[in-house]
Amino acid sequence: MSKDDSIEFEGTVSETLPNTTFRVRLENGHEIIAHISGRMRKNYIRILTGDRVKVEMTPYDLTKGRITYRMNHACGRFAFAPAASSWHPIQSGSPPPAPVMNMSSLPAGFAALALIAGALIAPAAQAADTPPATTGDSCIALSEGQQIVRAGADRDVLLRNGDQHYRVIFTASCNSAVTSRRLAFETQGESNQLCGGSRSVLKTDRASCTIERIESLEAAAFKRMARQRSR
Repeated sequence: MSKDDSIEFEGTVSETLPNTTFRVRLENGHEIIAHISGRMRKNYIRILTGDRVKVEMTPYDLTKGRITYRMNHACGRFAFAPAASSWHPIQSGSPPPAPVMNMSSLPAGFAALALIAGALIAPAAQAADTPPATTGDSCIALSEGQQIVRAGADRDVLLRNGDQHYRVIFTASCNSAVTSRRLAFETQGESNQLCGGSRSVLKTDRASCTIERIESLEAAAFKRMARQRSR
């Protein structure tokens, strides 16, 4: 199975976490951490505990040690609610009020699919203690003490900003970041803040790489990922 192959499986949301992240329990007893991503994430606020969801993952996610899985679909129809303008994930650490949701029942044949997916994700699920927090469209203030880990910077770089740690994810490949003599974050010409939602860019010698989102990391996770990329 290639890294582009994916498996869809379904389960029940057992806990709603901040920043469009959810704990999902499969019928075979395994649990994973999943989060909304892409266009759907921009409007999505919260899934009610107990609702059925469909999650998509790939074996490549597991081999790379990723613990957050993309939740691309829901098993039914649901309603979006507008996000409050004053809500900032990094500052509040909690999601805004939940939207109304109407979910359909599981399709036939789920049991076999869940068993296959559960066997694949079990090792990674045990490591998924704390999901990364995603800033979405919010901004973080940049300090002078910055460290950018750019080894293997195809789709993201690691950022230490003072005593805070982040994974900065691009909308497209940013290979120029690996060899560039100059790296600087800019938001509408200003260099004192960094925002998700395609508002900021990473300036290199030859290009400007648009930033899709920013994920908050624990210090230990940052150090581990930095060591892996430096090998």
